[in-house]
Amino acid sequence: MRTYSVAEADRHFADMLDHVRHGETVLVENGKPLARFSPAEAPRLDDAGTRHERLQKIRQLFDNVTFDEMMSARDEGRE
Repeated sequence: MRTYSVAEADRHFADMLDHVRHGETVLVENGKPLARFSPAEAPRLDDAGTRHERLQKIRQLFDNVTFDEMMSARDEGRE
């Protein structure tokens, strides 16, 4: 974990971001932790694949339902 004072972060922001990319960085003010920075997680491709599979299963549930039936179900109970 790397720490930067507010003044250091101001002068060396690009360097600080490089450290953040490789692990956690803490910004300190008057010797006390002010903020904690960590790399953002990259979106996982397997999540997109899983979502696609779930959408396919949902679509299969409605294969035999007509558009009018869907609209009727949606409007049921509305005034």
